[in-house]
Amino acid sequence: MTVYVAAYDLERDPEESIPAAQAVTAVHRRHQVPATFFIVARLLEQEPDEYRRILDDDLFDLQCHSYSHRRLRTTDEAERIPDAELDTEIGRAIEIVAETFAREVTGFTTPGGFTDGLKGEALVLSKLHEAGIRFVRSDARGPQQTIPAPMTQPYTYADDGFPDLWELPAQGWHDNVLKGYSRALPYWPPILPWGLPARAPTTPEEEFEVWRPMLDYAAAENLMMAMPTLHPWSIHRFHPEARTLDLIFGHLKSIEMPVVTCRQLYDRLVASR
Repeated sequence: MTVYVAAYDLERDPEESIPAAQAVTAVHRRHQVPATFFIVARLLEQEPDEYRRILDDDLFDLQCHSYSHRRLRTTDEAERIPDAELDTEIGRAIEIVAETFAREVTGFTTPGGFTDGLKGEALVLSKLHEAGIRFVRSDARGPQQTIPAPMTQPYTYADDGFPDLWELPAQGWHDNVLKGYSRALPYWPPILPWGLPARAPTTPEEEFEVWRPMLDYAAAENLMMAMPTLHPWSIHRFHPEARTLDLIFGHLKSIEMPVVTCRQLYDRLVASR
């Protein structure tokens, strides 16, 4: 059965991310569906008590989204993060999230996402693995770093020497790009069977109509999972009560597609192996 993986990148400064997280978690609690939050660790240093108040709930899987949201992969050697800073972006970030919520951190999402995820990135993969990370969310782009991403399904980094490190690819649009809040190039011709929208959505109903084909396609093709790249700040800016999520969860219920966290999907993958 296809599952919908609810995952969010919590990355903006507290004045924007705190009300956004409140709006998103309220929808999840109302529908009683779980979610993963990948959290930029420097936010927790600024407002640990407030983030604990909003997120410390058994309904939510709390994982890491780097320390300061610096990109961990680039084709330009001059822009690569020095090893010492890479240790902070990965190692220290994981420690902060784990300490703030008194939970084990086994998942990590990379800022921006990449074509083919972290394939070939031996140093980054080794540091993630040594820090206890067992699933990453980094494969989130189409060809040549474009958006939207194809409907890639989970795989391991066995070819890079890490057979127990799973990639949980994000698919389709990044919601901030879809709505015009951030920029990224699309690929032509469209790589998704239902093509590209004619324009950016202006209402939650219009935004949902972009997500609907992805969900219906995943169900019809009996894919393992569907997971868009969503950001609480983008959701909240578009609609203060996060209505788009209400529409998504209502549709998922109608097509009988369960909602799971990244950790729950990872556990299923390990168990099936």
